[in-house]
Amino acid sequence: MWPRLAAGGPTGLAPPAVIAALPYPSEARLGRALRDSLEEAPLRAEYSARVGLLLAQAAEHFGAATVNLVVGHLYAAGGLESDSERPIQVGGAYTVDAAAFPASAHYVALGHPHRPQIIPGSVPVRYAGSPLALSFSEAGQAKGLVLVDVVPGGCAAVRELPLRGGHPLVLWRAGEGVPQVRGWVEAGRDPGAWIDLEVHVQQPLSQAEIGALRQLPVEFVHIRPVLTTAPEVPAARARRGLPVDELFRLFYRRSTGGDPSPAVARLFAELLAQGPGEGESA
Repeated sequence: MWPRLAAGGPTGLAPPAVIAALPYPSEARLGRALRDSLEEAPLRAEYSARVGLLLAQAAEHFGAATVNLVVGHLYAAGGLESDSERPIQVGGAYTVDAAAFPASAHYVALGHPHRPQIIPGSVPVRYAGSPLALSFSEAGQAKGLVLVDVVPGGCAAVRELPLRGGHPLVLWRAGEGVPQVRGWVEAGRDPGAWIDLEVHVQQPLSQAEIGALRQLPVEFVHIRPVLTTAPEVPAARARRGLPVDELFRLFYRRSTGGDPSPAVARLFAELLAQGPGEGESA
C-alpha cells in the first residue's frame, strides 16, 4: 500500500496522518496463553478480541482532523493464502474478524498473504499482495501496488497500479504429450515466462528426453511427466529377493513416471551404505 495524503487547508500542506502499526500478534506477543482449551472456535474468538483491543487502544490517537491508517501484519478472516507464504495461523484459530478493525480508520493496509484481495467490512481493508509471484500457486494473479487518496473526514479513494516487471509464472498442462509441448514452444506461447510443465506420456521419459525438453528455448522450472497408464510394478511375491537399488528404481518410477538420474541413484546408494542413523533400528 502506498498512501498519498491529499493537500488541504490554507497552507496547502497535507494533513497529518496517524498510523496504528501492528506487527504479527503471536500468542507470545499477546503476553500469555489465550486459552487452556485447544478448541478452534473459542480460541479464534479470544484471539480476534485481543487484537481488536490492541487496535482500539491505538485508535484512541485517531482524530477528526487527521488521516487515520491501520497497518498490520496479520491474517484477516476470509483471506486467501498461496503456497508461497509461511502459514501464520493454526487452522483458522489465529485470524482476526473484520469487525476488530477500528471504525474510525480511513484505511486498513494488511500484509502476509501474497494474493491481492479485499476483506469485506465497514472500513476499507485490503491486502496489496506481493509485487512478484513467488510460487506457481500465484500463476495468473495480477500483481501491483495500491494507491490510496484520503483526506480527514472523507472516504478513501483506492486505485490499483499494475506492475509488469519480473517473469510471469505460468502452468502448462500438456495432455497430448511432448509433441504438444514442442508445438507451444514453436508458437511462442508465454514469452519470457517461467513455466511449470506437466506433460502426459504413455511411457516414462528418459533422462535424455527430459534433457531435450530443457534444451528448448523456454524456461522450464519444473517438468513433471504424468503417466496416462500406471507403470507395471511386479507383484509383492515377484519383488522378493530383488536388490534394494532395484526396489528403489521401481518405487521412483511409480512415483515420478521416470527412472532416477545417476546422481539420485548414487545418493541413494550412499545413504544406504551409511546404514540406520543413531537411535534407529535396522
